[in-house]
Amino acid sequence: WAPRKSDPEGADAVLAATVEAIRVLAILVRFAVPESADKLLDQLAVPADARDFAALATPIAGGTALPLPQGVFPRWVEQEG
Repeated sequence: WAPRKSDPEGADAVLAATVEAIRVLAILVRFAVPESADKLLDQLAVPADARDFAALATPIAGGTALPLPQGVFPRWVEQEG
């Protein structure tokens, strides 16, 4: 990723904003897809008590260690035939 080499601080800012957008979206869609949203929030190390609308204004702390990524949705495999 080119910005990582030329502008590490800018790349960090982009990644932080992306993580924060995913966190907010996951909280907002929990009512519709709770299992998948919780999987996303697990991968962002968001504690169970910080997954409601009241937590929307509380961003993930910088430097938070994240678990190894895992799939959130099942992989689509097209059936032959």
